[in-house]
Amino acid sequence: MLSISVDTREKRPLVFPAHLPVLQGHPSCRHSTRIVPVAVDRRTLETGDYASTSSPIVVERKGSLQEIQENCLGTDRPRFLRALDRLASTPHPILLLEGTPADLLTSTQRTPNPHFAVDAFLRDVYERGIRLLILPTKTLEQRRAAGELVARIFWNSSAVHSAPPKEPVA
Repeated sequence: MLSISVDTREKRPLVFPAHLPVLQGHPSCRHSTRIVPVAVDRRTLETGDYASTSSPIVVERKGSLQEIQENCLGTDRPRFLRALDRLASTPHPILLLEGTPADLLTSTQRTPNPHFAVDAFLRDVYERGIRLLILPTKTLEQRRAAGELVARIFWNSSAVHSAPPKEPVA
């Protein structure tokens, strides 16, 4: 079973599948598949918006260019940097940015120069060694696909981290 925790403060959480068909074993070996049940619970997480007890990965979600601008160039910057520092202190942090590159770089009335907010955001994220994942999530279908991808990230990272150590190559 794959258990995923969603932070209670998430206003519009990703949609996770009830079951996940997965590859069993290492891809280079003869493989089989199996169906893994997915259990989702809501609780307050100290760091991030999504976590799994079976995976060292923590996922923080950011929802829009406006949120990035407020976090990186506005009065929320100190709080945002503290949140990034907490995320960076986890073994394998991922920041999920909802949208597309076109969404991020399109000027709006509230964000006339989105490039500056994106530059500040990328610097803050990469200075801390946080992986960035950009996914569209406007439609229900996209939220389901993003939820499945995050579930697969948790599942596969747990398989990698629980696998026996590889033999050294001579």
